Amino acid sequence: MARRFFLVAVDGCIEPRVEGPYRTKALREKAAREIRKEQSEDDALFWADVQVGTLVVGCYSGGFFME
Repeated sequence: MARRFFLVAVDGCIEPRVEGPYRTKALREKAAREIRKEQSEDDALFWADVQVGTLVVGCYSGGFFME
């Protein structure tokens, strides 16, 4: 099974929702930038990779969203 790319958006630091899957990491990163533009300061966004029963979750650095 191929790796699948997701985003986990947390609204108000209490309401998680899953976005995706995205076909590639690059498409996920593009979506992350768009989602973050709509989020407030109290919201969070994490990436998640899923592959054959393994879930890896991580955070984006503050610089990732800088233009």
